[in-house]
Amino acid sequence: MGQGSIWIVDDDPSITELLKNTFELEGWGTRSALTGEKALELFDQNLPDLVVLDIGLPGMDGFQVCREITSRSAVPVMMLSARDGTEDKVICLEMGADDYLTKPFRTEELVARIKAIFRRYERNLNLPQTTFSDKPSVHHQGSANRLRVSEGNLTSEFLL
Repeated sequence: MGQGSIWIVDDDPSITELLKNTFELEGWGTRSALTGEKALELFDQNLPDLVVLDIGLPGMDGFQVCREITSRSAVPVMMLSARDGTEDKVICLEMGADDYLTKPFRTEELVARIKAIFRRYERNLNLPQTTFSDKPSVHHQGSANRLRVSEGNLTSEFLL
């Protein structure tokens, strides 16, 4: 089930290596960074399809990195941390993280959660998109469906 690239941002090389091997077995490409600053530097060069992010990073912590990533893009963020308190989970989810898993963890659960995130994002990409012109239509999965004038007027009222 290859989906593209997953970036691993964790200061623990053994976790980074475990995740790299796990994700590559699933067909996902990986890149890694040991610090938040390095992660954002890479992020500015090329967007991944998902970021797995630890909170306890040296320098810029995972909270700050998550805030930066979610303010710049719609790239999903999966938090992975030894912090198991409800407050940390809520903070991350409210700042835009898509999910939160505590360490220690099972790789099977992490992979299942990432697949679920990819499914949600894929479904959102396939939602109908409405375009407006002198001939109103709704575009869905590559095909255009013409709207009657009254449907177009009603749709534009809701969306404008």
